[in-house]
Amino acid sequence: MSRVFPSPRQFVVMLVLLAGTVFGALLCWIVSLLLFAWQWGRDTSRGLGLVTPEQAIAVFHAHRADCARLRELVVPVLPGGNHATAANLPAGRFERCTELLERLGAYAVASCRVESAGYDCAIELASCGNFFHRTCAEFVFAPNGVVPADRPPVGDDPDYDRFTALGDGWFLHYYTM
Repeated sequence: MSRVFPSPRQFVVMLVLLAGTVFGALLCWIVSLLLFAWQWGRDTSRGLGLVTPEQAIAVFHAHRADCARLRELVVPVLPGGNHATAANLPAGRFERCTELLERLGAYAVASCRVESAGYDCAIELASCGNFFHRTCAEFVFAPNGVVPADRPPVGDDPDYDRFTALGDGWFLHYYTM
């Protein structure tokens, strides 16, 4: 005669195995979550780190010619949405870009020929924060001279975009994400 239900001893063993499996899975999930929070919660400042809009504007006025030269080096040769790298710029241009970025204290320059953005070049000056929340400052050039639209914080989302005119088509894009 075959049994449909396990014996009490087998039932206890199955419960212990199930509890161990659930506990192990939960422990793995908790450890993964802690590692994720540790890794992505670290401050990963780049460029000048945390700068105020006033400090960024002062950097621009001190290095206006360097910003214009960076744009001349990158925009004509890179398709929109690409950062300047040694692999995607002609010989000598990347080294010149690196020199100019170092003078500015910036960490990257990108070609941003996207009509919806309204600008064709972004010089990434400063970024401070972690994966969950960052404050960034970059100089952008709008060839048509039209100020890109600000985006104020909405509801419980504290992120914003602010554009400040710097003259001759240049703007400071100060934002959080």
